[in-house]
Amino acid sequence: MKNLSLALATLLLAVPALAAESQAVPAPAVDPAKPALEAQQPTVPVAPPALDASADALKRPLPARDTADVGLKGEYSVGVFNPLKVALVDGVELQLQPLLFFVAPNVLFRVAHGEMGGFRWASEYGVYCPTPLMKLTQGYAIPTWSKGGGQVGWLLVPSVGIAGTYGKRTESTLTFAADLTVGIPLTHNDATGAGSIAPLDDLLSPVTTGLRLRVNATYDLSLLTWLRARAYLGLSLHGKNPSPITMTGGGSLDFAVGRYSRFTLGFMWWNSDSNAIDYATHQHVRSNDFFPTIDFIWAG
Repeated sequence: MKNLSLALATLLLAVPALAAESQAVPAPAVDPAKPALEAQQPTVPVAPPALDASADALKRPLPARDTADVGLKGEYSVGVFNPLKVALVDGVELQLQPLLFFVAPNVLFRVAHGEMGGFRWASEYGVYCPTPLMKLTQGYAIPTWSKGGGQVGWLLVPSVGIAGTYGKRTESTLTFAADLTVGIPLTHNDATGAGSIAPLDDLLSPVTTGLRLRVNATYDLSLLTWLRARAYLGLSLHGKNPSPITMTGGGSLDFAVGRYSRFTLGFMWWNSDSNAIDYATHQHVRSNDFFPTIDFIWAG
């Protein structure tokens, strides 16, 4: 009996142990060489999304601006001083100058015409009304108009132009452009040449002299993926000024900001007849004016 009780007790103790052993999952075998192989695998760092986007923006070359290229539908850009540009459809772009829009309503359309002779071509068709600006500046920027009871009439100023660009926008480009602008009086107008600062004289010359023909050339060069340099020269022919020729030129550096936008810093030069007199010789001389340029162009 004693032996039976001992056997029964042993059996009772063994059954739970056998049950637990049957339910246990065997541990997987470990290859002693595997940890060493894993240690030899190179670790590739993963950049945070924001840093990755910034790196991608720096890799994307900054394209040339003010070329004959017309954007795809939905592309846009606007600056403080540079015009608003919106591609309405592929190859058709709307432009207007926001700073002048409420004092000189303006609009311009650009249409792409494809490539020919190694140049990409586009035509331009615009119109603006300078009368509100002329009335606001009468007696200030344009003092001669306030004398003699002259009347500033209502006018429309249509323009037509063409531009051609050679070279890739992300590398170096050479752009030639020409446009013809005429002033059409709708009511009686006594306004004559302003004789003030050259950029304003040039803007209003189709009104005050009847027409303006402009030609210019621009060279735009990529220095780095985020930096561009550009230089331009231009010539304007007017109708009735003492000297019908105005020359202009300038240069700038464009710095990429983000993926599409840019900050620009440069200068412009104007050589014009503004009725200046050399006080030493009392001779009529042409004026040379220099102006700094700065802008931020937001694009997308």
